[in-house]
Amino acid sequence: MRLTIWAGFWAFMLDQASKYLVVHWLNLRERGEIDVLSPLLNFRMAWNKGVNFGLLSNSADLGRWLISGLALAVCVWIFYWISREKHRRLAYIVAGFLIGSALGNVINRVLITFDLLPNSADLARWLLVGLALAICAWVLYWISREKHGRLAYISAGMLIGGALGNVMDRVLYGAVADFINMSCCGIENPYSFNIADIAVFAGAFGLIFFAGEKKTR
Repeated sequence: MRLTIWAGFWAFMLDQASKYLVVHWLNLRERGEIDVLSPLLNFRMAWNKGVNFGLLSNSADLGRWLISGLALAVCVWIFYWISREKHRRLAYIVAGFLIGSALGNVINRVLITFDLLPNSADLARWLLVGLALAICAWVLYWISREKHGRLAYISAGMLIGGALGNVMDRVLYGAVADFINMSCCGIENPYSFNIADIAVFAGAFGLIFFAGEKKTR
């Protein structure tokens, strides 16, 4: 449990420190772009009100329907995959969270499209904050109840710390501050992400692969 707390603390601090350094100290919020090791690594300011890694956050109509379609396709695939084979209990729980959160976002986007939600931007912001906090609380509760290997505790901490880093952005700014942009091999990547996104995805994959491994002496 101590490993989870420390991993979460450092993931959160690294995310917030990097955002302060790049967005505020280097003034990326006004400069917009800073070339670091172009094209491999650049800083591109993006205020993300959507999903992780800034996917389709600037193309409102197209992004809304593409993300909705992709979310539904992923839900169908996850449900099909999870029902065909036997998995660890955590895999079923993670699959349920993915499907539930994806369908919640799809419903939200449909309601926004047909103007059925007043102040939809603020509502979506706080719904995402609430969802992130609920997932963090559940992961912390679950990781504290059962014995796992060191990597599982670290993974849980990374996921929680990264999620709280993005929650802090939504509370302070109304959107997540994304600034890391990477391109390679002649392919220009238009999307940005941040340290919190990396921590969330690394932590989630770590839990899938390492949770359930009993701690050995």
